[in-house]
Formats: sequence, C-alpha cells, structure tokens
Amino acid sequence: MVEMTRETDYRFMPLSKIIQKEPDMKQLKVSEVARSPRGFLTAYKRANGNPDELSDNWKNKRRGFIARTLPSYDKKPTPRRKLALQAWAYNPKRG
Repeated sequence: MVEMTRETDYRFMPLSKIIQKEPDMKQLKVSEVARSPRGFLTAYKRANGNPDELSDNWKNKRRGFIARTLPSYDKKPTPRRKLALQAWAYNPKRG
C-alpha cells in the first residue's frame, strides 16, 4: 500500500458539483460537521473551490477523512458514504 503524502493524491471535486449535492446531504443528515460553519465545506466555499487557497490543516484533515472513509466505501458503496466523501470534495467514482 502506498502512503498518500500530497493534497493532489485525492482529486478535488468542483465546488459547483458539491453544491448540487448539498440538498441530499441535508436530507440524509450526512456530514453535518463538515457542512457546519466551522467545517470543511464552509472552508472550501470560502476558498471559492480553489484547493490552493485551503490551509495545510484543512488539506491534511481532508486527506485523513478520505483515507479513513474510502476503504469502507470501496467495500460497500452506499449513497451516504458517497455523499460523505463528496462533502469533503472527493468523488469516489472510479474510471
């Protein structure tokens, strides 16, 4: 297994695509912390969807969340897990 070390290891979703998914996230109560005023999605919005504008702290938190969540999604992909990853600007869709 290769250890992820750069923020580019997990490609960022465009903010516009995430915003389209927010109603589903809200309805299913997915990633409430990430969507909160102090969460990742708010920080990503403040950065206008530009990953270069995110702090290293947010990039590290994002990388950690994806690294922890992606194996569960790969094992059993569910709409909730997919939305959770998308709340952190990552689309787990392969191919």
